[in-house]
Amino acid sequence: MLSYFTDMKLPKGTAIGIDLQYVNSIRGAILLSKCDFTSAKTQAEILQKLGNKKADLVLSDMAPACSGDRSMDHHKIIELCSSVIRFSTVVLKNDGAVLCKLWMGGQQKILEDAMRKLFLNVKPVKPNASRDDSAEIYLLGRNFKGMI
Repeated sequence: MLSYFTDMKLPKGTAIGIDLQYVNSIRGAILLSKCDFTSAKTQAEILQKLGNKKADLVLSDMAPACSGDRSMDHHKIIELCSSVIRFSTVVLKNDGAVLCKLWMGGQQKILEDAMRKLFLNVKPVKPNASRDDSAEIYLLGRNFKGMI
């Protein structure tokens, strides 16, 4: 497995994972266990781990604990997505991308419109692994324009 770190043909990069729960280490990845992505402390730690590098991709599979109230749960996940998108404006390279999980609902269009101000291409995507009756989708923003 050492060849992974010495083979010049393989892609290189930094993978940083964040989870509220404890996560076992993954070789080649930086994991921040028991950390809340939305906290300023965690975001500062991510920036420190990146150094002066910018990211090609910000990927969020976060979801709040469900309350059973669809409207409230939708609002909570929109807040999470908004936090991810705001953070992505700090860490993404120009032309970078963000993929963010959300549940379909009334505020989805507002989030899409906000993303369109930052990315050339924005579209909802639904993975094949997601059940047809699930409200879960992802918003994909590609070609980050940079801050204006």
